[in-house]
Amino acid sequence: MEISRFHGDGPDEHPYYRQPPTAPVTRSNSMTAGAIRRNEPHAVIYSQIEQPERFVLLPAAIASGLLAQVSYPIWVQDQRFGVSLAFSTERPDLAEVMADIASLANTIRPALFRKVAEERIRFVAHHDDLTRLANRLLFQERLTGALAAAARGEHGLALLYLDLDGFKLVNDTRGHGAGDKLLAAVAARLRENCRECDTTARIGGDEFAIIQPLGQPSAAMALAQRLLHAVQQPFDIDGQRVMVGVSIGIAVYPTGGETPDQLLRSADTALYRAKESGRNAFRLFEPAMEVRQLERALMERDLGDAVDGRHFTLAYQPICDAASLRIHGFEALLRWNHPVRGEVLPGHFVSLAEANGLILPLGRWALEAACAAAAGWAAPVCLSVNFSPLQFRQPDLAQQVARVLEAAGLPGERLDIEVTEGLLLGNSGMVLRTMEALKEQGIRLTLDDFGTAYASLSTLRRFPFDRIGTDANLWPEARNAQLRRFRR
Repeated sequence: MEISRFHGDGPDEHPYYRQPPTAPVTRSNSMTAGAIRRNEPHAVIYSQIEQPERFVLLPAAIASGLLAQVSYPIWVQDQRFGVSLAFSTERPDLAEVMADIASLANTIRPALFRKVAEERIRFVAHHDDLTRLANRLLFQERLTGALAAAARGEHGLALLYLDLDGFKLVNDTRGHGAGDKLLAAVAARLRENCRECDTTARIGGDEFAIIQPLGQPSAAMALAQRLLHAVQQPFDIDGQRVMVGVSIGIAVYPTGGETPDQLLRSADTALYRAKESGRNAFRLFEPAMEVRQLERALMERDLGDAVDGRHFTLAYQPICDAASLRIHGFEALLRWNHPVRGEVLPGHFVSLAEANGLILPLGRWALEAACAAAAGWAAPVCLSVNFSPLQFRQPDLAQQVARVLEAAGLPGERLDIEVTEGLLLGNSGMVLRTMEALKEQGIRLTLDDFGTAYASLSTLRRFPFDRIGTDANLWPEARNAQLRRFRR
């Protein structure tokens, strides 16, 4: 007699067994399929089997001298644990054999119950409950072991750090339930594209990591390319088509580090570079990246000091009518007066301010300073002020703007708020309500750089924009920048 243990999705469990118990029994290479799947004991004398050609292992069993078989499934906590198999070279009393095996199974079931419970506890302690991937604890253990093996020269080692692009939008617009289902679906695709020797883990939120102990870095780059393609394909979440991307940073031992912390930091640095390059891409860590990362950290520190000390000024760019070239307003442009770098343009610090939340106090100061300046202009021309998506999504933004206008003594009809396409990709209901509240104050709204993101013309119809500024790439034939702006 033999007791065979199943190991989840391991190689010793035939895919046939993993079908639902209600699925019909079809051609199989196993005499125990129906017993295991349906939790029903099964006894058979080989010579009495109808359609013996259905069982590919039957000829070998008969050739070895076996005449009969009893299969008794062992389930613990409504899960398949294993099967007890009894073979005979004689024609036994099958009912008696079945009773003996049932007695044995009932005797050992309490011990099996404890074992399953212990294994469940160990699994929960080392795996993420939502995705069933390795959690941070198991990931750290595996990474430490893989680094030790790599140091002994047993294999190469790469760490891939992944962050989903566009997940927050799905989570915010479709709800946390849909977000959880998307994470589980992404995890399944990651598993499908990794080998058994790889460790795939969920680090937290929408961040994942993969330990790949193979020849490097070509294997890691090939895996990253497969993952980019796999995650880009649409997901079906509650009957809705959902799409996200993924950015990947790769660190290879020993260039990327010789300790877990060093390798993780290098992979994270490469991940940031992948996102900087436009997202949905992968980057391999290079030592030069650390210099840029240090520069970013210093810039972030200096930016915080600058916001506290208000080391900013505003420049005003005229807005002209394309036909008459008459000036009908000015756009306020932010400048950072850095003590070492000199005048820093917005393109070098606004994204950093958005990432760490400094854009809110900075944007508020820019609006206050611009409105106060415009109130003192000789001609009552329009003032245009840029708002970041994060700034515009503040629930009380309309009230904030009203207070600033009142304090400056500037009519709402003279203010034009400029936003970018990124604003349209979030909570459109809240954005629309804010826009309507601003329009009630007489404020005009402009969409700037249309054509740089994902908004369509049909999307624009839902929003009450007064002007649309198009990206230059949409008008390659227009040499004069003034012609690239038109009135709706």
